[in-house]
Amino acid sequence: MTIHLSENFKRLRRDYDLTQEQAAEIFGVSPQAVSRWECGASCPDITLLPIIADYFNVSMEELLGVGEARKNQQIAEILESFQDAINHGRVYDCIRIARAGVHDFPNNYALWNKLMYALFISADSSANIPEWKDNQEKYSEEIIDIGNKIL
Repeated sequence: MTIHLSENFKRLRRDYDLTQEQAAEIFGVSPQAVSRWECGASCPDITLLPIIADYFNVSMEELLGVGEARKNQQIAEILESFQDAINHGRVYDCIRIARAGVHDFPNNYALWNKLMYALFISADSSANIPEWKDNQEKYSEEIIDIGNKIL
């Protein structure tokens, strides 16, 4: 599992509009220590982690980036399920899977792209879907809206 402490600390420090020197003073360390944390050369002492998380009002999991790894794994599983459904010609399952994915991860453009693709396929005359014409009418606006969102 990858720990993303350096990137997360740097992002949080900047979000709080703190210089490295100010962060160092707040956490009782040297500015060089903060610099090493941010470049990934070292990590804060384990006893300091809860204090840092509390100061930035985030969970320890978020500070360490463990949640990010879990999120990426979940997205990969959704994409794998989507691919399995498309490989077996189950377009409506693809739509369902992609809709659930964008519901859970609304900022993931790969999932939005898969949803748009599945909607498009369901409305394509060459996809061997009997109700393709109804789907074309039903999904055309949504396909355009998703395309605009992705752009």
